[in-house]
Amino acid sequence: MAVYTHDGPGDWRQFILREDVKNLPTMEQRSQFLKESYEFESFKNAQAFLQSNSLNSLNNQNHQGGNLKNKILSATYGGTFTSISSNTTYIDVTFQENVSIYGSGVPFIEIVNGQQGGGSLANFPYAYASGADSKTLRFTHVHPETINNDGGAAANVIAVGNDLAGSATGTISGGAAAPYNGVPFTGVAGVSDIVADCILDGGGVLSEISFVSQATAYAFKPGDVLTIDAAALGSGGTGTITVTIAANDLTGDILTLVGTSIDENGSEIYNSANNPGAQLDLSYTSNSTLTVVAS
Repeated sequence: MAVYTHDGPGDWRQFILREDVKNLPTMEQRSQFLKESYEFESFKNAQAFLQSNSLNSLNNQNHQGGNLKNKILSATYGGTFTSISSNTTYIDVTFQENVSIYGSGVPFIEIVNGQQGGGSLANFPYAYASGADSKTLRFTHVHPETINNDGGAAANVIAVGNDLAGSATGTISGGAAAPYNGVPFTGVAGVSDIVADCILDGGGVLSEISFVSQATAYAFKPGDVLTIDAAALGSGGTGTITVTIAANDLTGDILTLVGTSIDENGSEIYNSANNPGAQLDLSYTSNSTLTVVAS
């Protein structure tokens, strides 16, 4: 086995003075010198390769560690979702560190619509709009003008148990003050199946109008007028009471983020300090909700 220092065979003049070399013929000395020089260069190259691999491995570990730590801190709704007028609402998703987006797809968050207010869609998306290379990505949804209050998200329901006495005008003259149950309302074309339990006070005013059923296949909107006359009430009096529906009389859909996540949709959301190929954990927990308003 060749014996040489950390510098390899070293200088030729020193090499030929070594005890194991100095008595060899010149050709053998040269052959041994070349062999040791080659072996030493190979050794240095192997060490450089191992060092490079070690650095790359450490670098990858550091990147992965950054990804694991760069989790979603919060996901919250913003803006006012109006069911009749057009509007844009948003969801802000905040990460611990800056994130970027790579690829041609548009990431989105699919929300859950409880449809309490009569909206036609159980789910719809909020699409990525802005925020790349920052800690907060914004996703938006554009709701178009819907004059009939019957869009994918809506607020067109008079909820069972809702008391609309505050929106009522008019009096019943000569009627007996008493509770009257199952009173039918009229006045809106196509609505024939909505009734309420009412209380007529001594002044002929309906002090309570509590709905016990809600109209089907009809989208109420602010400004709609329901009427009830003395004959329908069965009070023995005369006169008509009208209920002009206000925005706060109507129940709206409740949109929720609970149990949803970001769909990258063919793109890659990644830690800005890393390469796009390093996958982020995009799961999160949110209790944020947004209630649709009838306006």
